[in-house]
Amino acid sequence: MTKELKVLYKDDRITIAQTNVPGEHDVIAGISHCYLSRGILEQLCTKDASGLRNDLYNVNSDFLFSLRHQRISLEQLGWAIAKARINELEQEVGYHIREYNELKARTD
Repeated sequence: MTKELKVLYKDDRITIAQTNVPGEHDVIAGISHCYLSRGILEQLCTKDASGLRNDLYNVNSDFLFSLRHQRISLEQLGWAIAKARINELEQEVGYHIREYNELKARTD
């Protein structure tokens, strides 16, 4: 089965996308890829550079090394992760508002 990606954040160096499995994400930074299993994006979006380094080391130390090699800072990645999470939350809220409005319209 092929993963379908829904892009949550993209700039010239970093792309963060949600896979077709809820809560799972792919981070592509330059030529490197890191898969984040359920809940990891939520965990990473609140970290400073030091916390991000520690958590990424546990998730995928090769990705962390590759970021350094490509001169992509942890601050850049941290902002991208935070923006991706904000986008994801905005989409979830929008979905629930539409769902509420549809239910309300049926009962009026």
